[in-house]
Amino acid sequence: MGCFGVVQNRTGVYDKHMQKAKLLTAGIIISSIAFAGVSYLLPVPKYEYLIESLINSKSEFQSSLAFLNFSASLGLGVAALFLLGTRQGFSSAFRRCYYWITAGFVIQVFGSFAYVYNVYQGTLASDASRVEGEIPLAIGIIFVYYGFYRFAKLLQHDALFTKLWLVGGVTIGAVALAVFAPHNPGAAQNESAFDLGRGFAAIEAVFYIFCAQLAWQIRQVASYRYAASMIWSLVAMVTAFVSACLILGFDYIVYPRWLTADAITSSFIVTNISNLVAAYTFNKIAITNRQESSDNPLIGSIMLLASLASKPREIEPILENLRGVTASHEAGRPYTAEENARLTSVYQSLEDYLVTNEQVRTFSRTQLNDMTQERFGITHAEQPKQL
Repeated sequence: MGCFGVVQNRTGVYDKHMQKAKLLTAGIIISSIAFAGVSYLLPVPKYEYLIESLINSKSEFQSSLAFLNFSASLGLGVAALFLLGTRQGFSSAFRRCYYWITAGFVIQVFGSFAYVYNVYQGTLASDASRVEGEIPLAIGIIFVYYGFYRFAKLLQHDALFTKLWLVGGVTIGAVALAVFAPHNPGAAQNESAFDLGRGFAAIEAVFYIFCAQLAWQIRQVASYRYAASMIWSLVAMVTAFVSACLILGFDYIVYPRWLTADAITSSFIVTNISNLVAAYTFNKIAITNRQESSDNPLIGSIMLLASLASKPREIEPILENLRGVTASHEAGRPYTAEENARLTSVYQSLEDYLVTNEQVRTFSRTQLNDMTQERFGITHAEQPKQL
């Protein structure tokens, strides 16, 4: 009865965490919509002093400001949701990865609100305002990249863009292209400020791609539990790259009339909604249990523990012993005492790995025992009945 009480308590903790995540997500969406609605209540400045080719009517000004406010508010909410997600029994090393990512999103919010302020003040077209907005956006995404970088290193994975010499080389090339490429006539009032702003915009754009590539590589090597969050992070980074390129390209090419400020700013909403989904699914990592069907509860317990490993390739040698048992076992016949003993050894090896070698999450033997008790009605010390 005591063990059952522990299991119920642990399940209750997970349920409470997800309730908090759901409430926070709902609060983020509602408050972002409300903040966007404020844009339609504010006095409208002389929007003709803005970028005339993108904003040339009162309605376009209001909707553009609403899009920016909604997007910036979502960005702040994403940071809060990721921070909540770190409270799931992760290792301190892994939590630090997401502290960097969270800090990056918060810093980027300052850049987003700098753009909101300059849109409302009618100074968006000035070179100084571009610098004010792009510096925190560029620094923020570098922080996010560093969080993904540390995650990849924690998984002992050398992805393409974990090579800092390559990251530096691509970044320098992108900045040089943005600075030295010929821009549209009249795009720059102050060449030095223009070049500085465009340089930071180029850094922002390329680091979105670096983050997207790392998210994809982490998705390839990490446990399925991290897959959903990584995929949505990938979508967010790719759409952010497209948006950043659209804004950067404004100074170099002439856009068609249909490509309005609404179209450009709305693309950032797709980015932040994707980030919001990534943050929400991140909160589900500790409670996502893949359903494994087996005629032996001990095998089910082994598969449950195997799913908890963040680096599946490291437990492959242990699982080979499981496959040795299942491959030789005759279907429909009960498992012998020898087979169950071999399965118990596999379970204990996985338990040892999770308790002593798992880098992303922290587990105790009691916690793992509670999980198998909850799902399969056995503890690691028990032998399943002959089936």
